[in-house]
Amino acid sequence: MDDPLPPLADRLGRTHFERRRRLEDRPGHGHRGWVSRASRLIRWLSRTTGLHAIGQANALRFAIEEHTWTLPVRRPITLLQLTDLHYPGDESAPAAKDSDQDSLQVPHPFANALAAALAPLSWDICVLTGDYRFPVRGDIEPAMNGLRQLRRAIPGPIFAVLGNHDSLSMVEPMEAIDIRVLLNESVEAEPGLWFVGVDDPAQFKTDDLERALSDIPEPAPPAEPGQPANDRALVMLAHECSGYAEAAAAGIHLHLSGHGHGGQICLPGGFPLIHNLRAPRRMNSGPFEHHGMHGHVSRGTGSCGVDIRFFCPPEITLHHLKPTDG
Repeated sequence: MDDPLPPLADRLGRTHFERRRRLEDRPGHGHRGWVSRASRLIRWLSRTTGLHAIGQANALRFAIEEHTWTLPVRRPITLLQLTDLHYPGDESAPAAKDSDQDSLQVPHPFANALAAALAPLSWDICVLTGDYRFPVRGDIEPAMNGLRQLRRAIPGPIFAVLGNHDSLSMVEPMEAIDIRVLLNESVEAEPGLWFVGVDDPAQFKTDDLERALSDIPEPAPPAEPGQPANDRALVMLAHECSGYAEAAAAGIHLHLSGHGHGGQICLPGGFPLIHNLRAPRRMNSGPFEHHGMHGHVSRGTGSCGVDIRFFCPPEITLHHLKPTDG
């Protein structure tokens, strides 16, 4: 008889679980060398030119982006999308050691600024599309402390996927504070609205859309002959948008992702110096369409590599889902 799978392996899939765990433990896992060198150079240049403080202030000036999508939902719904939070947001910030889920020992300026920006907004459901910690390795507590503070600022349900900076060890504490992590899984958030969450396609390459879709039953037949079938809206959550063509072919209605930060440091007009998405440059950030599927690539809510932004403001996104017959 085969050994029973560990709970996370049963959810993610044995092959993907073993791959992710192996890569997380590998000493060389993380950014390629040129990325680290570029980050150090950018940090040195920004401080030498006196622009670092300006870039840090820019990284706390959140832009509220709003989009309206017509989907087969049964009522108007607003989704709040946050991505690439990268707590604590500054690698020099002290890490909180308090493991109490109801308190933060060292609130970080980024966490406080984000909570303040969210306060006047309203939404029905929050979705998080990965990268919760600043480094790619090491202690998860700074990220968890940030997520605990965020959870207090966000009433209602939260659904999330992991990114390339995240660890499987974060799943249990995230779900302990009622953030449902989707590991190549789907969940019906409310009647007719399904979230399809895949694991990181960027570096771990442990995404499995087919496995995630297997959680969704066939649509119910129409109540009366001649009426359309009872449809449902499929909203896909992924850290990176590289699987957009497969998602469109599978019938996904709306694809939400992040990862590229919109470039984070751009030329005037928002032209990114770096495009690190495995997708066309036109999909660097913002809305897109592909074969009838809607999509949105967020510029990211936090910052990474260096905690500065230029001509690329951090993003808080509100997606207004409008019923097809509305």
